Amino acid sequence: MLPEYIMAQQTFTYNVEDARTYLREMDIDPTDEEVISLIESWAEEEFGWGNYTLLGPDGWRGTGMSAWIVSKRHIDALVYWADMLGVSKADKTNMGKMLWKENHRSINYRYGERGRTPSYRWSKPFASTQRHYDDYDPESMDQALHLVRCYDYQTCETADYWQTPAGRLIVKLETALMRMGADPKRDGAKPPWGI
Repeated sequence: MLPEYIMAQQTFTYNVEDARTYLREMDIDPTDEEVISLIESWAEEEFGWGNYTLLGPDGWRGTGMSAWIVSKRHIDALVYWADMLGVSKADKTNMGKMLWKENHRSINYRYGERGRTPSYRWSKPFASTQRHYDDYDPESMDQALHLVRCYDYQTCETADYWQTPAGRLIVKLETALMRMGADPKRDGAKPPWGI
């Protein structure tokens, strides 16, 4: 159930019923997803693609960028850093399974899907190769922080994300990297958003 209105960038308010009526005038009986899609297109026209956050009065939020399932390599990198910094003492494979499962749960929730989490076995993340053109350096804490933030962005769609083991682990990992001085905006860091 959508709220009565949705605010973008805390300045523009979009009336959900106006969006629903607009679609009905085109002989479309809109789903909530279609209403949100229309409001996102209005916000994109106003603010530019990906440059806005949608908020509802009950805390509902959405963004102008789509969420996606991160790669196994991305999960491997998060686990590598969590283990190296002592943020978690969990078995690496179990930690990776937990992180990837939460990412899949978020995407399923966001898009109303029922996708299953693939099997997972941790392996040390590898640097960029001819197959991967992303400038990833597994030893760069600047890049690691960017990967943490990417995972967080892709995985925060459910209302209880921050209370899950994955959400708590990501907060601890981000904090540990920041305390070490990680900065993805540092000159030469070249942090990929996802790997």
